[in-house]
Amino acid sequence: MSLPSLPPTHVPWSPNIRNTFRDLNEHFSTCHAYLQGGGLDKHRLKQHTNMFMAEVFPMILILDEYAAEENLPLQWLEEISNRCLEVFYLLDERLKAAYEE
Repeated sequence: MSLPSLPPTHVPWSPNIRNTFRDLNEHFSTCHAYLQGGGLDKHRLKQHTNMFMAEVFPMILILDEYAAEENLPLQWLEEISNRCLEVFYLLDERLKAAYEE
């Protein structure tokens, strides 16, 4: 699973949108790869979960805040949000399971 690319546009995306999406995509990919690799180390799971709370979700809020101004399609933003939530829930489930062992 990966995040959909920024949608095509007639005018280049602002540096703020490009940089926020790049960082968001990097965090998402790192966490998703860790989960795909079977990561069950509770300390790393906690670190990834905390990173989602501290960095990923605020980046989604930034994209949402500037969506109208930057002409970001809401359907694209919703897809980004849903995929990030899926990874967050997987992290959270694995973290809970790791602490139950």
